[in-house]
Amino acid sequence: MKKLWFVLLLFLCPSLHAQTWSGVLAPGRAIDWSNAGVVGGIPNRTTICTTLTSSATSAQINSAIASCSSSGGGVVLLGAGTYSSATGGFSISGASNVTVRGAGADQTFLVPTSGITIKSSDNNWKGGPLNLTTWSVPAHPSGTYPQGTNQITLATVANLKVGNPIILDQLDPTTDNGGIIVSQATTAQTGVAPGLAGPYATQGSQQSMRGTCGGNANCWSQEQIVTVTSCNGIATLGSACSGSNVVVGISPGLEMPNWTSTQTPSAWWSASPALNDGIEDLSVDLSGCSGCNGINIFNAQNAWVKGVRMTNSSGEGQLRIEYGNHISFVNNYLAVSAGGTGSYGAEAFSASDCLVENNIMQGVTTPQISNGTTSGCVFAYNYSVNGFYSSSAGYNIPAHGDHGSGVGMVLVEGNMINGATADNIHGTANLNTHFRNYFTGTQAVCFASGASYASATYEACNNNVEPEIIFSFHRFYNIIGNILGTTGVNTTYDSGTQINGVPTNVYGEGYGNGGLPSDPNVRATLMRWGNADPVTGFNSPRFNCSEVPAALTGVQATLSNPCPSSDTLPASFYYSSKPSWWPSGKPWPPIGPDVSSGNLLSCSGGTQNGSLVTSSAQCPGGTTAVAAGGHANSNPAMDCYISLGGLPNGTGGALANFSESSCYTQTVSNKPQPPTNLKATVN
Repeated sequence: MKKLWFVLLLFLCPSLHAQTWSGVLAPGRAIDWSNAGVVGGIPNRTTICTTLTSSATSAQINSAIASCSSSGGGVVLLGAGTYSSATGGFSISGASNVTVRGAGADQTFLVPTSGITIKSSDNNWKGGPLNLTTWSVPAHPSGTYPQGTNQITLATVANLKVGNPIILDQLDPTTDNGGIIVSQATTAQTGVAPGLAGPYATQGSQQSMRGTCGGNANCWSQEQIVTVTSCNGIATLGSACSGSNVVVGISPGLEMPNWTSTQTPSAWWSASPALNDGIEDLSVDLSGCSGCNGINIFNAQNAWVKGVRMTNSSGEGQLRIEYGNHISFVNNYLAVSAGGTGSYGAEAFSASDCLVENNIMQGVTTPQISNGTTSGCVFAYNYSVNGFYSSSAGYNIPAHGDHGSGVGMVLVEGNMINGATADNIHGTANLNTHFRNYFTGTQAVCFASGASYASATYEACNNNVEPEIIFSFHRFYNIIGNILGTTGVNTTYDSGTQINGVPTNVYGEGYGNGGLPSDPNVRATLMRWGNADPVTGFNSPRFNCSEVPAALTGVQATLSNPCPSSDTLPASFYYSSKPSWWPSGKPWPPIGPDVSSGNLLSCSGGTQNGSLVTSSAQCPGGTTAVAAGGHANSNPAMDCYISLGGLPNGTGGALANFSESSCYTQTVSNKPQPPTNLKATVN
């Protein structure tokens, strides 16, 4: 029994195994990102509850979902055809263990006039938090709670079960001491050196947080959504949890290192969250759905969207997570957003430990974004092309954005996109990591004119072409093993000056904007290691200890990062080995300073001038040359897009022939499933 207990302990405490980033990142600057997404991977359910035809209405689909959930779960199968009577889409509401599956994104078509949801049956949100209480860590009655803490005490508990999610948050500080700062305040705050007096944001929009944000009002910007693993020592899944001063086990443990008793830590939760539900293999055309989100995940845990084709969005997020944890968006194709500010692809609005992986985004303004408090999520191996932004001609908007306060411990890995930005429009972010991405800085084309995507004309991008932009008050970032920039476009390594005109930097960090001051703490706490760029030379990656914050002092000292003793980088920061969904024969890792003979080519001249391609045939009328010194390969998402006839510059219409089965031999996440029916005896 002791051996079985040890096996169970290893399962419940994944942090016991060495992390792939060990030796590169200090433990306080990273977490176990292998936990991101649906726990155990997306299940391939085979029990068919109901098969519906294209004549089904929204009410009939919703009824089938409810019946499937009440009978123990399974698949609601939507056959091939256009569901013209299902104008209300469908909703997986308060249900558990239900998969809504189409016959394929090229066969099952929905044309709703309202969005599709996976949601709780109650309305737990920032403006009406349910079951609100406070929490503490008794072993640390005052001061900072240790990172990784997995047991807390809730002051009062009702309507909670073991296995359900709870939202932890804490109040924004009113003083910047130069360390981690999580804030949306728009008026001056106290600054203690090396911190600065505010303001910290130009708008202070409330986003997904509790409280009255903006000014110096109360706002709980930092959140983490965790799963209850035990209640007063009882770990049976589904057991009711109630009482006063209840000891609750949580998974994962606290991810950020700045949780503290001094900032009024609170907890709140839905009594009836959606659990273990998914949407797969269908197409959603949002052209008749004015201003709505495409698929919204609301108060849900272990939910997923897989193999979905979504087009013509005029709302904020095509795929949106709002109060969700362990959510997976994988193998999807998102195309054609409205083009203005606030048009997003995969949006983490309030999310923890989510996984956005292997998606294609074409003509989407900001394909991947943390638009509210986001903790421990992974954005990886995505491909975006033609970030369609019609608000400003020639403006190159980065594909990845940290756009809200409370964004922390996010991993961005293996993406092929134009770049990433951490702006301070809605607040601050900390401790995010970019690893083995190819950020080109510019893209092949930018919007020039036109009333819509269909009528748009394009020109060369002429503004905002820096691959890495980290604005003021975004601290302790890690930029490691990336290929950054484009030859002839990014000609300055790091000027340290405010963006003006056409910036040529590889890096822009610490800038203020909208009247905000610049922040020297951004550069001081930034770790750069093993990145390659056209200024230094793609074949001369920078392994410089001078760019590693190894000797931080004062309040910053606990997040110092020793200079790595080796130039060797792991293949991934969240996979311990090549994942089984990765195509055989394709180089792993695909991108990095240690990668050679990459298959990416740069197209010069012709109709696809400035595009990245994988063969000269994709560059009609032009010539090709090896891109980025051969340090980058296409990822499977790009291969899928090109193989289906997508134009390398992304200016064509949405692909009609996308389905995950046509592109990917492994369509289900392959994470190891957790053990079941285990019993443990403590001697």
